[in-house]
Amino acid sequence: MITDLLSNISIFEGQKWNWAGKTISLIIALIFIFFCKSLTAKQYGLTSKIATKKASSILLFCIGYTLFRFILYLTITKETKTFHIETILFQSSMPGITEEIIFRGILITLLNLAFPNPKWIFFHVSFGWATVITSILFGYTHGVYFDNSFHVHFDFFVVVRTTFEGFLFALLFEKTKSLIPGSLFHNILNLIGNH
Repeated sequence: MITDLLSNISIFEGQKWNWAGKTISLIIALIFIFFCKSLTAKQYGLTSKIATKKASSILLFCIGYTLFRFILYLTITKETKTFHIETILFQSSMPGITEEIIFRGILITLLNLAFPNPKWIFFHVSFGWATVITSILFGYTHGVYFDNSFHVHFDFFVVVRTTFEGFLFALLFEKTKSLIPGSLFHNILNLIGNH
């Protein structure tokens, strides 16, 4: 009912991005966070307060990785770069916000309760199985997909790249206790090559 209504909403002429799907998943995630009273919204990373103590190492690594991706894109891409307003608006907002709330906010928080003891350290960030599991899930949700005939496709490069990026977003969340840094980097990385 509500999905039919939202899927028929068209914001842009010739709309090509799934605004309705991302909006529905965002609403469901927020309902889960605000109506599941066992944890607070702040524990899920919905806070503007960013813990910056010893976060400079992972932040600098993420900035360096983003610059590397941008330079790689500029040097490898031979096609004429065009800009599409809907793509820029979508990629700079919806995926980073929605996916960070779901993967880093909800999943990492809940998995950290199941696996409470961090086992490893990377760039001054202690992390455990929650970070590893959510990073792998993030990679597979981006690199494994069904086409219109329900055939499964697997893009190894996309799985590896997005697993690594999910790992970086997870480390940002673990260190800063906020979804804001990961969401920003996520959206910036999405804009590279998607404009």
